[in-house]
Formats: sequence, structure tokens, C-alpha cells
Amino acid sequence: MNCLQSNFREDRLIENLNRFGKTVKPFTVELNGIGQFPQTVFVDVFNKNQLVEII
Repeated sequence: MNCLQSNFREDRLIENLNRFGKTVKPFTVELNGIGQFPQTVFVDVFNKNQLVEII
């Protein structure tokens, strides 16, 4: 798996995730592995209901 991205994009992603994290209450998720599509990496989540509520 080749996952290269510029430092600028990585810093920007971290900044956005930190900002988003301040807007939601903490919750627990159970992860079910990772996968990939062309140019995409994803983490599968068992209990998706809490994530759906955020969206």
C-alpha cells in the first residue's frame, strides 16, 4: 500500500480533525480492519450508529 501525501495536506487534515473533535462528545468505536481503493485508505467500523449521528 503506497500512502504518500504532502506534509501540507497531512497538517491540514490533522488541524481539521482536531477542530472537528472539539465539536462532538467523546464516544467509543470498535474497528474492524482497514482496506483500500485506488488512492483511498479506509478503516471499517463495527458500530457505525454513533458516526452516523454525527453526520
